[in-house]
This record gives sequence, C-alpha cells and structure tokens, in this order.
Amino acid sequence: MPVLEPTPGQAALPGHVYLAPANLHLVVEPDRTFSLSGSPLVQYSRPSIDVLFLSAADVYGPRLAALLVTGANKDGAFGLKTVKDAGGYAMVQDPADSFVDTMPRAALALCQPDMVLPANEMSGFLTNTLFPLCA
Repeated sequence: MPVLEPTPGQAALPGHVYLAPANLHLVVEPDRTFSLSGSPLVQYSRPSIDVLFLSAADVYGPRLAALLVTGANKDGAFGLKTVKDAGGYAMVQDPADSFVDTMPRAALALCQPDMVLPANEMSGFLTNTLFPLCA
C-alpha cells in the first residue's frame, strides 16, 4: 500500500496509508478530504492519533478500521473508543508484543477492540481477512 503524507484538500483514497506530518494534527473533513492543524497538543502529542480517529469516526462511522500500536502515552485510546462507538473496527497491538505498551494498554482499559494481535500478524489479518470484507 502507498504510504503518504497528505496535503490539505487531498481526498482520502481506499488502499492508502496516510501519516500526519511532523508537528501537525491530521484531520478528516466531512467532504472526506484531509486538513492539517497546528492546534494545541492532545495527550502531549502533535500529531495526535486521537484527533485523526475522532474526525475519521465522524466521517466514516462503521466503514472505518483503526489500528493502535506501540506508544509511550495514552494518545489514541479515546479515539479508538470513539471509532468503536461509531460502529467501526478497532484493532490493538498486543501489549506483550509492544516496544512501549502504554498506548495499547490504555486502549484496552478504555474499550474492547475487535482484535488484539502481535504486530507481525496485523498485516496478514488486514490483507487476508478485513480488507476482503470491505471490498
């Protein structure tokens, strides 16, 4: 899959991975384009995965799959819960497999994800199981 840093106004395309640029929040707008924001830190982070997950859950609802992996703070836990509450699919890296387990543990304490897997199994699961269901 292509991995890109989106530009403001760029449409989100299926089968692409988007990464937030350094020091900017990545936001999914209602018209399914991206915007970038220098708004305050969230959970000590900018970019914040919570900001992305909250905006994406609002736009895509049950058609969204969100993954939360290793990380050193609680950013992402609330956003992942929001994705689940919107009917989306939530996956968390197994904390025992995480380089830093703070983020996955925070997510597991806040919500019940659809799947918990070690990192080396996530790609295969997405490719062979989840994405074919979305086609």
